[in-house]
Amino acid sequence: MFNDLKLFKNNITIFIISLLILTGIVAYLLNFSLIKSFHKERINKLQSVHNEAVAKVNYSLNNFATLISALKSFVENKETLPTDIEVQTFILDILDEIYYQDSIVISYVDTNHYFVYSFTRSQIDPANLVGKRVTDIRDTDHIARLNKAMADSSLYLSEPINLIEG
Repeated sequence: MFNDLKLFKNNITIFIISLLILTGIVAYLLNFSLIKSFHKERINKLQSVHNEAVAKVNYSLNNFATLISALKSFVENKETLPTDIEVQTFILDILDEIYYQDSIVISYVDTNHYFVYSFTRSQIDPANLVGKRVTDIRDTDHIARLNKAMADSSLYLSEPINLIEG
């Protein structure tokens, strides 16, 4: 009987150890599956955010192209250079049509590097740039790029100096 009890205890011990090992394996597999699921969800979220960002950039570029094209046509079809108020009014109409809500600064520089106009949605010449030379606020490398840009009809975008002028 002592052997039977010892055998029973050994069987119980083996059963409990086997059950603990099996529970550990199941817990590991469940945890691994959960981690894999979280990783997949994170990748899907990242892809979704990326797709949204690409769509926003494409939308913004299309709006920008529309704005620049319309502005070019507006200026070219005028017999004289339009005033800053005329251009601002025109730009505001276009921005309303394309539902553009972000801030914007438009500056026009002549071939002698003088600011002819500069305006935002709500202000004309907010940084008092009109009449000033670009050479007073930009380095020689920038002026060289500006001269090159003025030699053809391509669009030239400069980096903003601050939040007012850009």
